[in-house]
Amino acid sequence: MIVEQAFVALPELLLGNPYAAQEYEAGIVGVFSMAILQELNGRNASNPIQHLQAEKRYSQHFARRADLFVDVEQLMVANDRLSQYGWRHHNWIEAKFYRNKPALQRHATNKSAFQGQLVSDALRLTSLVPLQPGHRDTNGRYLLHVYDDEPRYYLPYQDRSWVKLLHQAGQNEIIIDGLADESPTAKSQFGETLDRIRIQATVSSLINFPISDIDPDAGTHYWCVLTRFDAFSVTLNDRAFWVHANRVTGETNPGDHAAIAETVRQGLGVTKTSEAPGSASS
Repeated sequence: MIVEQAFVALPELLLGNPYAAQEYEAGIVGVFSMAILQELNGRNASNPIQHLQAEKRYSQHFARRADLFVDVEQLMVANDRLSQYGWRHHNWIEAKFYRNKPALQRHATNKSAFQGQLVSDALRLTSLVPLQPGHRDTNGRYLLHVYDDEPRYYLPYQDRSWVKLLHQAGQNEIIIDGLADESPTAKSQFGETLDRIRIQATVSSLINFPISDIDPDAGTHYWCVLTRFDAFSVTLNDRAFWVHANRVTGETNPGDHAAIAETVRQGLGVTKTSEAPGSASS
């Protein structure tokens, strides 16, 4: 829950004096790291920076990396009761920052690409995070998505209920499927070979939106969303695996998770580390 508590402070760090407004995704990740460090300091964590790692590989076998990894196992405060509120020892965070539309043009012209990026992040968080089916899961999976205008101007809400649900506070059920029908632009973000995959998930979203209309001349403002994947299943053809909200995990047949993860790795164009160490982008 440290991740959620840090999220509450995000607008203050992005806009409060004397902090500088951020214009790049890496800046957003850096500010969020600062917010998490503040939470750890507030808990008197010993050497708090040791709990954070930027650009952590999902696996030693390939080079795809999460934007931020937060390991709070050493804090020794968790128990089964606290896990019912979303506490996890190992937290993987992917971030997206949608920004810089042309002046006086609120509706983005590349919504399909932006939607495809969200699909790609959902695939990484569900399929690439280390998992041992049959063992209780210890991982938290978060998508931090920040916008410099209302999200509806960046993403397609019509006919894609899961996109709109990501921006609704509270717990929601989403289904990401029908990817074969997406545009080539969207598919370019997650790979044509993954168009038969299906993700069904229970997500909890926190939102930090401006409470009134924003004057276009008032400078950069932020619409901030933190989406946590509480439970999910991933299906590809006759293979499937799942993580329940109570941390119980499983797969239809032995090896299904490994096979789907490998398909996602290839579909996203993730190179193996032996082929190109450190070369893949996050």
